[in-house]
Amino acid sequence: MTKKEEIELALLRRKRNDLEKEIARVKDKHKVNDYAEVNTCQLFILEDRLRFVKKKIARMEKHDE
Repeated sequence: MTKKEEIELALLRRKRNDLEKEIARVKDKHKVNDYAEVNTCQLFILEDRLRFVKKKIARMEKHDE
């Protein structure tokens, strides 16, 4: 794995962690019915982005082997 790929993988992992935190925050807001700050569409978009990032990380790790 080249240095560029390692950096890209590290950035993807950081993005994954950030997305997981944001999803947890949005779900907590939904639990208390605080829809003024977040909405359901936002949750679906975040989960879709997270799925994409996880796939890309898996592909990069598989390609590395």
